[in-house]
Amino acid sequence: MLRPTTHRDLKTTLFGVEYETPVLCAPVGVQKIFNNDGETGVAEVMAELGIPYIASTASSEPIEDIAKANDKGAGGEGQRWYQLYWPQDKVR
Repeated sequence: MLRPTTHRDLKTTLFGVEYETPVLCAPVGVQKIFNNDGETGVAEVMAELGIPYIASTASSEPIEDIAKANDKGAGGEGQRWYQLYWPQDKVR
């Protein structure tokens, strides 16, 4: 029943990319209503922690600013995804 637990490996691979943990961060959009840094602050911190950041379609910050903050927190190599909310209305 008991096993040594001093060495844990939580790495996981998604779409050919290996991540240190099986955790990803996908906060709600429009982060400016909670914090003046908006999504850029969260994206930077997630990069510092080595956790991929998933930007929302409803972000209050431009995607380019989020990417720049994410790279800054990771020393130039942040991991990020994009969460697309497909519109409900049919455009004709």
